[in-house]
Amino acid sequence: MIERLSEPISALTFSPNGTKLVVGLISGMCQIYEWTDARLNYKSRIDCKNRRGRFSNGRKITGLRFISESEFLCATADSRLRIYTLVDCIQRLKCKSHFCEQL
Repeated sequence: MIERLSEPISALTFSPNGTKLVVGLISGMCQIYEWTDARLNYKSRIDCKNRRGRFSNGRKITGLRFISESEFLCATADSRLRIYTLVDCIQRLKCKSHFCEQL
């Protein structure tokens, strides 16, 4: 069961097989839940923030989409796209406009 969140949800997506849920929050955080034993259980949290600069305190998650069972795409209000893996919650790719940096 999802506990009450302290901030509004701005985006969410389900995995293709329906066992995982990623919730995007206004603060720039993604929370990951997993459906096991007929319950929705909290798994992890990812900060989708820049390391420095004017958006280092986080921007609203504007869109989420699963690419595969283990990877999802996150769009934020600072005009960046990020790809994360669910296995280890690591950012694999970050893009802004025509520039992409491979991590």
